[in-house]
Amino acid sequence: MTPTETREKLTLAAERLFAEKGIDNVSLREINRAAGQKNVAALHYHFGTREALLTAIFEYRMAGIN
Repeated sequence: MTPTETREKLTLAAERLFAEKGIDNVSLREINRAAGQKNVAALHYHFGTREALLTAIFEYRMAGIN
């Protein structure tokens, strides 16, 4: 899997879990699992923080709108 594919899977998994459970009720480890990542540091590697992950979700969705 390429880094771009990993990033997209993490973004989509986070978006779904945030919508289902709320932003503050989802752990980063849970997002990693939902995206099929065995490396527990994958999310931190690609985004760094929860806030950066949220920004990435908005950017991902806004690309199609813009």
